[in-house]
Amino acid sequence: MNGQKKRWLQVVGSVSLVLSVLFAFTHCVVQSPKKTARKATSTSTQDINNTNTSDNTGNTGNTGSTGGNNTAAAEDYFNQTVKTTFEANCMFCHDLPQNNPPVPGPVTIYDYAIMKGMMMTGTSGSQNNLMNKIQAMPSHTGGNRCPGGVGDPICDVIMEWYDLENPGANTGGNNNPGTPTGDVLDITPLGKITGWGANPNDVNELITVKFYIDGEQGGAGTFIGSTIAANPGFNGGYAGTHAFQFYVPLSYRDGTTHQLYVYASSNNQDYLMAQTPWTFAAYTTSSAGFNFYQQNLKPLLDAQCASCHGVNYDLHFNNLLEPTPAEGGSATNNQLVRMPAGNFNGLGHPGGNICGSVNGSPCNLIQQWWTIEFGN
Repeated sequence: MNGQKKRWLQVVGSVSLVLSVLFAFTHCVVQSPKKTARKATSTSTQDINNTNTSDNTGNTGNTGSTGGNNTAAAEDYFNQTVKTTFEANCMFCHDLPQNNPPVPGPVTIYDYAIMKGMMMTGTSGSQNNLMNKIQAMPSHTGGNRCPGGVGDPICDVIMEWYDLENPGANTGGNNNPGTPTGDVLDITPLGKITGWGANPNDVNELITVKFYIDGEQGGAGTFIGSTIAANPGFNGGYAGTHAFQFYVPLSYRDGTTHQLYVYASSNNQDYLMAQTPWTFAAYTTSSAGFNFYQQNLKPLLDAQCASCHGVNYDLHFNNLLEPTPAEGGSATNNQLVRMPAGNFNGLGHPGGNICGSVNGSPCNLIQQWWTIEFGN
């Protein structure tokens, strides 16, 4: 009997021990490392310290009195919008080596500090090293990634990013803080002007934008028209729709150099936008050039290129203008003649060399067409 009692006490003791261990285990809280909370940062201009700063690339923002600010909001915008836009448009070249891209490019374009350093080296959101590179000024292996002007997606998000880094900076505008302001972002070779205009004191106002050519208002300038800044698009960082488009009149799309003066107008007061005058040369099509293209060049391009490319006069006229005659373009170095001859600005032609040489067919006809449109 005593032996049974002893064995029973041993069983009870073992069970108690197990229960104690289990009880201790269930009350042992294992915590993962706590995340460091990011301090909330306001994106309003009064909350951001407007001082010049240098990023870790050694570049200092050259943006006048406001300088570049490495704010959490700006870095978030880069990571969430700019970087993803780059990935959507640039990964054919700018990708990791294991993907073996045909034209490898640096993956540093996805690095915030490096790209900010490029963007902050310049005078405005549209005039800086990053925008110049993306628009193939200087040469960019991927060509001009904003062929429709600064309003194209890549350039548009860079303008937005620049504005976040430089709240209130002279990204355009004028020299009178608080007055109607704006900027010309681009003038295409076909005379399409894009930009924005807004009144900082009343963002609900849709201001008038006035255009003068070859001189200022009240001086030698000729008034060529006006428009309302009320379109969707880049808005200068002001709430609402403040983008505009305007076409240079045909009489000034003559291939010669002109200067454009643009004014933001409100309450019968006009303010010259700081980025103007803008020097440009614009071009227009001709009936002689159209007839030559349709009768001589288009049949050959339809037969040799239509399986990969659209073949039409307007599209190829734009290709003739890369670069424009004012920028040194000629019958033998424009994009349209160089691509079928094998490459243009370092970018190869997927269809290979179909001309043999720049003087072979159909490149010889492209040269003739260029001469008809723009002269010798």
